[in-house]
Amino acid sequence: EKSDIAVYVEAMQSLLARFTWCVPSGYANSGDISLYDHSRVVASLASCLSDWDDTQLGNIEKNNAVVATFIEGDISGIQRFLYSVPMRGATKQLRARSLYLQLLTEVIARYILRRLGMPITNLIYVGGGHFYLIVPTGVDVNELRADIDRILLKHHDGELYVALGATELHTKDFTAHQFHEKWRELKQNT
Repeated sequence: EKSDIAVYVEAMQSLLARFTWCVPSGYANSGDISLYDHSRVVASLASCLSDWDDTQLGNIEKNNAVVATFIEGDISGIQRFLYSVPMRGATKQLRARSLYLQLLTEVIARYILRRLGMPITNLIYVGGGHFYLIVPTGVDVNELRADIDRILLKHHDGELYVALGATELHTKDFTAHQFHEKWRELKQNT
């Protein structure tokens, strides 16, 4: 069953994180990248390319094909949400709201992945009110944004907002310099 596979993948990712977070990946002069991070990104790209046929995969490098979409989510309104607590019991409320924002950020990222049928490996980073995803090409970010905005508006009356940005990733974007440029482009789009 599909839910069993998702549970299995998440359990395997947790085990990989626990035991390989400090093991170098050993891939092409990248001693500062852990085996865990390298494997997770490779798995995310593999899931993005899983529906491609052999012809498309055979020509992927030659054509500098668009292989994935890089998405950033940024929750706005955090400062006002966190610090608009009454003085009495402020410490407890501040901790509770901080936890809530962390969970909300992760829930939004997982919501997007579930809507797109992607595994947890495609969640590259989540924390501090931000998340980064690698998803298949052709994703309508505006539709995702509208759905998330509608849900947040219903529950937070406009106090919290998620800015979503996206950029396409080509085969030649996976070098340190090129990926840095893509990251900058993503920040501008967000």
